[in-house]
Amino acid sequence: MMLEPGLYEHFKGGLYQLVSIARHSENEELMVVYRALYGDAGFWVRPLSMFIEEIDCDGELRPRFKRLESQTGVLEVAYLDVKEGQQQKFAAVMERASPLIAASEGYISHQVKSCVEKSNRFLLLVDWVSVEHHTEGFKKSDRYREWSKLLHDFYDPFPEVWHFKHVF
Repeated sequence: MMLEPGLYEHFKGGLYQLVSIARHSENEELMVVYRALYGDAGFWVRPLSMFIEEIDCDGELRPRFKRLESQTGVLEVAYLDVKEGQQQKFAAVMERASPLIAASEGYISHQVKSCVEKSNRFLLLVDWVSVEHHTEGFKKSDRYREWSKLLHDFYDPFPEVWHFKHVF
């Protein structure tokens, strides 16, 4: 049985992102590599057989990990127009600031891209479990206040942020 990548909920309630299926180097047992979407967002590995097994919860059999059918993840998109001549400094500061967003509950992944046609434009893409993890979690946190101090003086104009959900 192979699993689809995506969001999974542990029977105790935690959310996880299935990263990959790997093979144990000694015995070739299939292992699941997954990441917590809370706390320190640590990576974990466990045998596939344990990941897909059913657990007895008060006499009721439930899957240890259940794939979230709705795949509630959203993509945050922001065009970041940086003041002319500040591109290299911005990129360096953004790299230093990235752990602030990555440590947020509900964070899945992010990318920063530079525009080929307009050298002072950057694109920020952040995958979140939900819009609320971004707007209520990260944006109301001390990490966001630090993020703002590091990055907000670079923008002209201040970026608009949009959230997109999966269609197909």
